Amino acid sequence: MPKQEKHADPDSLLGQLQRGRGEAYRRIVTIPKTQGWDLLLDCICNDPRLDSQVENRAEYYAALVIETDMELEPMIQYVLAYDQDEQGWNTPLAVETLGELAKRGYKDSACRLSDYVGWGQWWDWILNNLCAVQDPALHRGIAHRVEARYPEESQLEEALAWFNLEDEPWLTLARYSARISDLRSRPRRLSGMPEEQRLPSNASSFTVGDLLALADKKNRHKVRKVIKQAVKLSDLNTLKDAVSLEKPFISDVALAGIAQLGHPSVLPWLIGLWSGNPEMPGFLRARMCEAFVALRPELTLPLARERLHHPDWHERHLAEEVFEAHATPDDIPLLRNAIMDALQDDCENCYRICNLIQAFSNLPNCGPIPELMSVFVRFRYSYGRGRAAAAIHVASPDFFVESVAEECLWDCEATTRALAAKSTPLETAAERARLDGLASDLWEDEDVRTEARLRVTKG
Repeated sequence: MPKQEKHADPDSLLGQLQRGRGEAYRRIVTIPKTQGWDLLLDCICNDPRLDSQVENRAEYYAALVIETDMELEPMIQYVLAYDQDEQGWNTPLAVETLGELAKRGYKDSACRLSDYVGWGQWWDWILNNLCAVQDPALHRGIAHRVEARYPEESQLEEALAWFNLEDEPWLTLARYSARISDLRSRPRRLSGMPEEQRLPSNASSFTVGDLLALADKKNRHKVRKVIKQAVKLSDLNTLKDAVSLEKPFISDVALAGIAQLGHPSVLPWLIGLWSGNPEMPGFLRARMCEAFVALRPELTLPLARERLHHPDWHERHLAEEVFEAHATPDDIPLLRNAIMDALQDDCENCYRICNLIQAFSNLPNCGPIPELMSVFVRFRYSYGRGRAAAAIHVASPDFFVESVAEECLWDCEATTRALAAKSTPLETAAERARLDGLASDLWEDEDVRTEARLRVTKG
């Protein structure tokens, strides 16, 4: 199946399905089933997500497959044909969707998917879903397929080194596999997990200089926490002197201390460091952003206003971080224009749009913002659309309830559904039925279920 490079128009049913919008969910159940199947298969086999690591679609598409009574065979055939191509990156969404269907007991999806465990690229992604099915025979078969996939003990040990065998699905599979059970009983360290370095028990009494000398790649996260408690204004020069690109992990800790102090005198120094080191690693940039944001907004907002459209993306990003923390009503026109500019290429500007949207979290009851609604409708990044919904709710709660809330009950992102469940008026039978369904759905996100139950109870 050829891969699409572009999304369909945001007002079309296909475009809305690609984006995971609630409006698409409500529309697709009103058209002939076979038309819906074609659109769903297009989305499932041509993964429309901008960032598959955080965007949700599998649960959304699985629910629609069930709603439309879609046949599984085209999806199965797609996985069979394309799972091995390009290292399997054509098929993760299809496999995830089948996993969600298996968990929900849809047709013979669990049986069909259990075969995939023996040969598929993403076999481990679906084990939790398959083990959620109350079927010991299925679990036994999956355990045997894992064993057959890795017949040598060294192969199995290497394959499972990435997993915590004390958690599901391995607790279930170990009941049917002596080899997996044996691995669980052995001392082992998870692959890919750095060995944490303990701090001295008296680290909290160390001087700032001693803490900086202690910091390294393995313990910097822990040392950061300690230095925030220990730092005093008299340590400011020591902290500044410790910052250099040659010692990035010590610098990481020192910048955390500087942010904790939030002293205005560091602003010129921070600006020089930020702008004069284009090769600075991302984790140090993140720490520097914290230091900028910790300063009084009257110091940093002029900088942000000046650099929001700077040609260097590092400078633009700094401006976005400051606005996200400190935007004022005076900044609304600037933010609106920046959002519309960024929407011209929402893939390239994906995270810029999210930061600009987040600035409205500081501007409650500022009134409806058309650009936020444009993001909600057009943005191809469903996680960002959720941020737009939250920003609309902050900026104009009444507009959110009137224009956005009901659709959000069917959105692909759980955080968006939870926000809608909290806010949607119970004025129609459809709203009540949807909230009742969310409150009782065994497979729904727990936060969504909780909010739906509270809303139904309050009436």
